[in-house]
Amino acid sequence: MMITAASGMTWVLRALRLKVLFATLSFKGALRVSATHNALTRLLPARSGELSLPVTLNREGGVTLGEGALAMVGLRLLEVLSLLCLVGWASLDSSVSELVPTSWIITGVMLSAITLLSLRRLFKLALHHFGSRLSESWQKSLSVSSTLSHLRALGTCVLTLLILCSQAALFWALLTAGGGSISYGDTLIGSFGVHLAGVLPAPTIGNVGTHELGWIVVYTQLGVSHPAAGVSALLSQWLTLILALMWWGGSQVFCPRRTI
Repeated sequence: MMITAASGMTWVLRALRLKVLFATLSFKGALRVSATHNALTRLLPARSGELSLPVTLNREGGVTLGEGALAMVGLRLLEVLSLLCLVGWASLDSSVSELVPTSWIITGVMLSAITLLSLRRLFKLALHHFGSRLSESWQKSLSVSSTLSHLRALGTCVLTLLILCSQAALFWALLTAGGGSISYGDTLIGSFGVHLAGVLPAPTIGNVGTHELGWIVVYTQLGVSHPAAGVSALLSQWLTLILALMWWGGSQVFCPRRTI
């Protein structure tokens, strides 16, 4: 039950984040985009499913492909930076804090904050220096991104943090179901390594192999037994794939597109 709830919450939070970013996107449309993007990223090899985000945003909300591509890259960057901040926070009060030196934590948090504060400025500089050399679609995309309101930017950052916390809750539920004994804080710290392993463009469905290996290496280092880490790694691969397909199917059935 906990696994299903955490997975569903992550899906809904991702949809809310898209809705905050794109005013032309309805919430039902955001649910469809979020579910489709998640499922195709899991199903297609080498993370090629990531490319479905700009395509589905264009279909559901009229977002230009250029703006959708910028959102795809920007959101992944924001997730990495936000995860660094969460890992730093968790490490300050964790039984494994000795694995992450305080100087690394302070440096990571400071760099994350500086990068987040500079994101809008970088978009403006790109538009100013390279705008005349880009296509009209990309000029429009950079212009829209650079004028992102402070409120929408803050909402996007907050929702990203909640998404990562929800994913960590899912990881903790999977580890517990596999027989592991680990705190939520340690699970959150380990999620950084698991996410890094998932970034590798393995030519398999759902990064089969690299995900399990990264999961086992990370969580055994955090005190989970090898059998529990192995069982939970398999659960995290196949059960989350089944849930991703379930949310995808549910979004098509309960949030159908309007046809004219």
